[in-house]
Amino acid sequence: RAPSDACLLHSFIHSFRGKERKKERKNAPPMSGQCVAFLQGAALEAGFCASVFARDVKEARGLVFDARDGAVLVVQRGTNEVLALYDDDGDGVAETRLAVAAASGLNHGIALDTARGWLFASSDSTVYRWEYAGSRTTATNRVVVVRGMPTDGHPTRTLMWNASHLWVSIGSKDNVDADSRRSRVKLCALLSPPTTTTTTTRRRPRERKRKG
Repeated sequence: RAPSDACLLHSFIHSFRGKERKKERKNAPPMSGQCVAFLQGAALEAGFCASVFARDVKEARGLVFDARDGAVLVVQRGTNEVLALYDDDGDGVAETRLAVAAASGLNHGIALDTARGWLFASSDSTVYRWEYAGSRTTATNRVVVVRGMPTDGHPTRTLMWNASHLWVSIGSKDNVDADSRRSRVKLCALLSPPTTTTTTTRRRPRERKRKG
């Protein structure tokens, strides 16, 4: 079951191994000295800890950790923003939050390239990129890097970035679609002009006939 809109969990693990196994995990003790406010009722393996990291986040969705300054970046769907959450004193609870980016319809997807200083976030139709240095600054110079994603059906997009490409997961229109034309993972090369999600086909070059 998904966490409530007002509570962003620091860590949560779902168990699908039967009722008896869940009971064992529910009673597993947290790691000694590393769980400030143990979340009662969390189903965990022994040695793991679940606690509330930040409250009053408006429809928290995608998360990514920025190792440069220790921020947890979260898409706040209720306000179409990306929040940076900071645990200032190391107690496992975020004391400071900063809205670092915003765009119309931001609802789920997020990715980060710390080497280039890029932050990505998405609406149902569009993926945006900002220049983002971390260190409690706001993102700047927003550009559109992917456009034209279908807006009917399931609206969230999951993003994953590597050195030069962005993977965008586009879900199905309904819970069960007749075919997979919509439900795809798109690979977009972003070291070039903005990309659309239409599929292109390349012809193989003709082989030259050898003389003799």
